[in-house]
Amino acid sequence: MKGYPSYLIYCFGGLLSLWILCVSSTNQCTVRHEVADCSHLKLTHIPDDLPANITALNLSHNQLRSLPPTNFTRYSQLTILDAGFNSISKLEPELCQTLQSLKILNLQHNELSQISDKTFVFCMDLIELYLMSNSIHKIKSNPFRSQKVRGVCSFCSQKCKYYL
Repeated sequence: MKGYPSYLIYCFGGLLSLWILCVSSTNQCTVRHEVADCSHLKLTHIPDDLPANITALNLSHNQLRSLPPTNFTRYSQLTILDAGFNSISKLEPELCQTLQSLKILNLQHNELSQISDKTFVFCMDLIELYLMSNSIHKIKSNPFRSQKVRGVCSFCSQKCKYYL
């Protein structure tokens, strides 16, 4: 029975370490300078505890289904948003209203199927948009008529219908 108390101490120490790890790592994103990398973390929502002054946010390779504009209010200085390789199926026009400084938006490899004329209406500073490998089959009107988008990469599949 001499080894019994030491076994309990090791067990307790291990559980305490695990508990501290779980409690302290609500956000496993790495932040360097003004760039936050939250990629490959199996995130289902936008982290709300990153520094407010970040200018680039990498959310790629997660499990995001949407990009709710209210979740980005804290990050109004973002110029680059990478949300590629997720399961995003719809974009709200208010996203760019919240992120008015956004210049580069990567949404490749998601589940977007249509783009309305209102989707990017508030994206006035957007210059690069990546939409490749989505299932876009319907584009209403001209979603980029008032923007200075320099490049829209791989806009849609062969079955894409564009309505003017």
